[in-house]
Amino acid sequence: MPVYVDLLPKLKRDQSVRLVSLDGASLGDASHVGKPIAAPPTADAASSSADLYYEVDNRELQLMPGQRVGIDIPMVSVTEAFVVPAAAILYDIYGGTWVYVQSSTSEKGTKFTRSRVLLEWVEGDSAILSKGPSVGTMIVTNGAAELFGTEFGAGK
Repeated sequence: MPVYVDLLPKLKRDQSVRLVSLDGASLGDASHVGKPIAAPPTADAASSSADLYYEVDNRELQLMPGQRVGIDIPMVSVTEAFVVPAAAILYDIYGGTWVYVQSSTSEKGTKFTRSRVLLEWVEGDSAILSKGPSVGTMIVTNGAAELFGTEFGAGK
């Protein structure tokens, strides 16, 4: 499994992982667990990824060659993080992550400003950030994509 190299120190690589569908849903039964195995180190410099290897029991032939799956990997605990709704996160063409924050309100309307965030991971409907707006800042959760499209002239 290729993993972005900056994530490696944040992962518990010695623990088992759970195979999931690409949308994060469970693949069914508990047999879809991968156990870490030792293998020669491999990496891809073009994608800044290193490979981790896991062994999965597939005696029931539920997994097929070439099938794409996601992996839930246990992570090292985070002592402090910002949590925002995953719907608030926007991605630019370079993979950068952003949210829109409410910057002012007047009789002319409300002004929103795009603000850079550092996304650590998404769990369910929550996005965990290592860097983001200060606590108590109003962020856009519904309509963030529309604001993004308006800012860059995309849309209908």
